[in-house]
Amino acid sequence: MSPIILIGTHRSGTTWLGQVLSRHSSLAYWVEPRYVWSWGNNYKPDDVLTKINANPRIIKHIRQRFHKFVKNQGKERLLEKKPSNCLRLSFIRAVYPEAKILHIIRDGRSVFNSAQEILNTGYYRQEVLSRRLLEMFKETPTWEIPAQFPRITETLKSKLTGRPLKFWGPRPQDWREWVKQDPPNVILAKQWAATINQAINEGALIDSNHYYRFYYEEIMARPREIMSNITEFAELSNADNLINYVESTVDPSRQNKWRKLINQATLEEIRPYMESTLNQLGYEW
Repeated sequence: MSPIILIGTHRSGTTWLGQVLSRHSSLAYWVEPRYVWSWGNNYKPDDVLTKINANPRIIKHIRQRFHKFVKNQGKERLLEKKPSNCLRLSFIRAVYPEAKILHIIRDGRSVFNSAQEILNTGYYRQEVLSRRLLEMFKETPTWEIPAQFPRITETLKSKLTGRPLKFWGPRPQDWREWVKQDPPNVILAKQWAATINQAINEGALIDSNHYYRFYYEEIMARPREIMSNITEFAELSNADNLINYVESTVDPSRQNKWRKLINQATLEEIRPYMESTLNQLGYEW
């Protein structure tokens, strides 16, 4: 059966929605299988992948690896989420033309606030680091492991020194230049805008049978309606338990948390890099 690919920028609600959908008995849920998707392309300087990067060998490996995961879980279909997949929709379509792609969008200022908290407080706990390293060695070809050394080194350095990471999350095409020349807040703003814009542009080229775009704020405001649309699009039968669960647990107050936590000076600093994209998505500054 067609896999369900959940995409959205970092801190946009993909983790929460993935956990909700994983409650369905037919789905085998893999949280951020980064090294499966990057197999054969680890030496790229960013996370952008297109259909050109999906040669037959890579397609075969990715499909076989996910098939094995679903089979080992004793399930029927794959459900996975990885924010970097916002930068590789044409690649995903080359690998899985039958995939059901769910694209969740959230106000970029909420994303900015949450990402800033992650960078400042430190995301990589010891158990997270250990799990990521084990996954990397398991899923990455031996000849591509050296490509991971810069990211691993930076993460370990941040963990040992207690200093924030310079960059975390999806890596759009120009991310290295931002790290060299821009202050932290501007980097986060540019990262969100570049990531969401690429996903929107590539998503617009996909037919409505395979791509469904919706808003985090809509789920908070109209949980039963939006979750019904999501499960219908994803062809999930007997999904009333998911819909009821979301309706009983959503917390609409979370969507405006950024208004209390981002000061005016910071908003003015990031506005030039986010406002046009926010307007395009229907948000008001």
